[in-house]
Amino acid sequence: MPDLKRINVDTLKSIYLLGISLKDSDGKDYPEEFFRHYLDSAKETTQNTFRVSLDAHTVVDEEHDFFGSDYANWAYLKLFKRPVKKVSSMGMWFGAEEILKVPENWLKVTKLTGELQFMPGSGALEGLIITRSGGLFNPLVSAYAYAPKMWKVTYDIGFSDYKVSSINVVSGGSGYTSNTQVSILNGGGSGAYAEAVVNVEGVVTSINLLEYGIGYTSTPNVIITGSGSGAEAVAVLSDGVPENMKEYVYKMASVSILEKVGQLIAGAGVSGGSIGLDGLSQALNLTKAANASAFAATCTDYKNDLKELYEVLSKAYNGMNFGVV
Repeated sequence: MPDLKRINVDTLKSIYLLGISLKDSDGKDYPEEFFRHYLDSAKETTQNTFRVSLDAHTVVDEEHDFFGSDYANWAYLKLFKRPVKKVSSMGMWFGAEEILKVPENWLKVTKLTGELQFMPGSGALEGLIITRSGGLFNPLVSAYAYAPKMWKVTYDIGFSDYKVSSINVVSGGSGYTSNTQVSILNGGGSGAYAEAVVNVEGVVTSINLLEYGIGYTSTPNVIITGSGSGAEAVAVLSDGVPENMKEYVYKMASVSILEKVGQLIAGAGVSGGSIGLDGLSQALNLTKAANASAFAATCTDYKNDLKELYEVLSKAYNGMNFGVV
C-alpha cells in the first residue's frame, strides 16, 4: 500500500535530502518529529501563501461583503480558498434573514482561482429580479453601495482525491483472448475502468486505463478474468496535487531543516577548530564545516528554485484579488 499522505517525510528524505548526512552531534539520526515539524510548517505556509488547500474539506458559510458595483456585474466574488471543487450554496443575508438564495445551477466558478459569479436565465426568484437590460435588482439592497458580511457561500475545496493513474502487468499469464475482462475492485473509491491488451500468443501484455476513478483511500485490487489464467496486475495511485506545488513544500521544508542542522552541528561561523592532542578535535570541526558548507550550497539552490516556483504558482492560483468594476 502506498503512503497516502500527500506530503510525507519519506519523500522528503528520499528525494530532496538524498545524499545529505543528517545526524546530530552524537552521530544519531534526527527523530521523525523533527522532519514532520518543518514539513507541516512548510505545508501551512504554502497553503496560506497561495490560499489553497492541499487536502479536501468544506468551507461553510464563508462571509463576503456586498459591493454594489460587484452586484451589478453578476455578483462577482473572490472566494478565500482554492482550488474550488464545487459551490453548493450562495445566499444574501440581511441580519438573520436570508433574502436571496442563488440556485446552484446559476453559479459559475473559476476553480483554480476561486472567482465566483452567477449567471441566471430570466425571470424573478426569491426577491431577485432580472431587468430587461440584463441587470440584477433586489428592492432591499438596490439602495446600498456597500454592506458588510452580506453574502454567505458554502463550497468544497482541495485537490482531487486519489485516483488510479496506471496499471502495471506483473505476470502476463497464458491462454487469454480478446474477451479478457479487467475489474478494479475495493480501495474505497469507484469509477476506474480498464481494458486488457492481449497478444496473439494469449499473453496479457499491458492494460489500458480508460477511466481514473476517484476517492480511493488504498490501492484497489486488479482482477483479470477470461479464458486464460495466471495474469496479474497492480494499480498505481496518484493524487491531484500539482507536482510543482509539492516541490515548493518539500524545498521550503528542506531549507529550514538544513539551516537548522547546519547551526546545530557546526555552530555559527565555524571553519576549523583547535588542534587536540591527537588532532581529532580539528578533524571533527573541519568535517562539521564541510557539512555546513554543503548544506549552504543546497539551501541556496533550493531558495532560487523557490523564487521561480513562487512566480509560477502565484499566476496559477492567486489570479485577480479585486472585484469587477
